[in-house]
Amino acid sequence: MSTVPPIPDIITHYSRGQPFRSITSAAAADWPEIVAEMTEQNTWCRGRFGDPNYLSRRVGVERRLRDWFVSTGGQPRVRHPFYCMVGRGKDAGQRPGTRAYVVPLSAIPTDALSFTFGDSLVCLDGDNRAAWASLGHVFSEFCGRMSRFEQLGQLQADVRERGLPDRFTGPFHRHLEVQLWMAPPQRAIEVVEL
Repeated sequence: MSTVPPIPDIITHYSRGQPFRSITSAAAADWPEIVAEMTEQNTWCRGRFGDPNYLSRRVGVERRLRDWFVSTGGQPRVRHPFYCMVGRGKDAGQRPGTRAYVVPLSAIPTDALSFTFGDSLVCLDGDNRAAWASLGHVFSEFCGRMSRFEQLGQLQADVRERGLPDRFTGPFHRHLEVQLWMAPPQRAIEVVEL
């Protein structure tokens, strides 16, 4: 029987501008002005804001994430989550100016963390999912499964038992998106210039 690698004990937030901010926290009337000030130098994945429906879809997904999170006992400290990954990504492919903000999971109360298997916007928004499927994207049956920290072991066991489509490679934690429902303590953040 193969052993399951442990889930890393850190999460990483990538940003080219001020970290741990979310445009969806601003009033919708302010979005055009905020987007107009975005550049490739100060914004992660700037191109997504070219989709006129991106922000409304993101708000809908965040509402769904928050409703589920609160219904399972989560205690959000912010209205809209900050997005992270478990562990560290492939930093070598990052553009100059990107920083990795690495936070130990031990610095975050578990009631301020949620996870989705796969990108929440792709998996939990029907229009985005259909668009990706039309491009030949194959989805796992776990796509969009929401979990609390305490449920990750069960999700990992389910994935190992039932398997994933062939295109899914790498360790289990690489397929998780983290929703951080609080600003992490400054003292706990390690900033890595990329």
